[in-house]
Amino acid sequence: ILREKKAQQGVQWRAIEHYYRVDKKKSRLRRTRLKNMARTLGGEVVCQRGMRYSGIDIAPLLSARFDYLFEHYLAGAMGYLDALERAFAQEKIQAVLIVYEEGPAGRAATIAGQRLGVPTLALQHGTLSSPYAPAYYLPAVTTSALGDPAVCPVPTITAVYGQHTRTMLVETSTYPAESVVVVGMPAYDGVVRSLRQTAVADARRALAITDRRPMVLIISQPFLTRENRDYFASAVVEAAGNMPEIQWVIKLHPSEGGQAWAGYLRGRMDNIRVFGADLHLLLNACELVVSWYSTVILEAALFAKPVISVQIPGCLAPIDYLRDGLVVGAENAGDIENRISAFLQDDAMRQGHLEQVSRALGQYIYQADGAASARVMDLLETLVRRGGSSAAVIPQGE
Repeated sequence: ILREKKAQQGVQWRAIEHYYRVDKKKSRLRRTRLKNMARTLGGEVVCQRGMRYSGIDIAPLLSARFDYLFEHYLAGAMGYLDALERAFAQEKIQAVLIVYEEGPAGRAATIAGQRLGVPTLALQHGTLSSPYAPAYYLPAVTTSALGDPAVCPVPTITAVYGQHTRTMLVETSTYPAESVVVVGMPAYDGVVRSLRQTAVADARRALAITDRRPMVLIISQPFLTRENRDYFASAVVEAAGNMPEIQWVIKLHPSEGGQAWAGYLRGRMDNIRVFGADLHLLLNACELVVSWYSTVILEAALFAKPVISVQIPGCLAPIDYLRDGLVVGAENAGDIENRISAFLQDDAMRQGHLEQVSRALGQYIYQADGAASARVMDLLETLVRRGGSSAAVIPQGE
């Protein structure tokens, strides 16, 4: 995030940590309280008591997570809360825009806003597929700021890409219906401009890709475990080795360093290039995309590029995308190779797939018209005028 901010010229910003103040007495008291809580709620206690779901004891799976919460996460989250409450007081903040609601800083901003009466607007951060997401609040949990002291924090408004996500949050989860607004995907605004302005040949020239071989774009991203990453990378690199007639390009995630794939590519760089930027140019220049579970899947769909989703054993998969035909699945290198060959050689199959993608995309992305950012700003202005009151009359995207 800091790398991205440094690249934004002329934008004034301060890290949340700027407002953090070290209070040794308070920190010591906090650590003591967390240790006491861990004695009754930590991983060892959870395993002793057991935790059953549908008749299965899931305590052994979750015990390490409980230990992590008390040993690391909660102290950091409370530090963010202290810093943000201080920032609210110093900067006279009228509204908060949250770009990652599910992280500790985003949760702290939501809680601070509720405490101090400052409205909060959360943007959908990335892809939500399958019926469930890790940060869901189940229907039995309250989200009201009044009453239960263990309330789960919900921003004043959560702005989502399309009706698909709104349904997930309001019907499967327990977000108040009036707090979830469909705006489209702000990141698509740049995609729309790119589609209007850049031809494929121009995109390749801008990227200094002179090779005329068909180009396959690999989308890297953070994975849940090292084993998941190894599986994805190994399948992709094996397929690349078996298809020298293809120009393979890996687009790194913003959180990855330049050497993130070095170990996988050692001795295999003849037809593989690595880029750290220029995603939209790369999408314009390629024939198709290989991904796991990235938001870029939706961007590729807007560019009318077929997407192959590598399904990692025992790991999350974009179930809804597979069901609705936004992506095709592949389980191993052989599957990847077969899917690529089919898309490149069978024009009728490729066209039929892209027509299905176009039909399905409307549920996931509302009006890819280049105006999603403007709709977000309209929401912010409305929240400031109302001081965080009910959003029931804010128009919903259809």
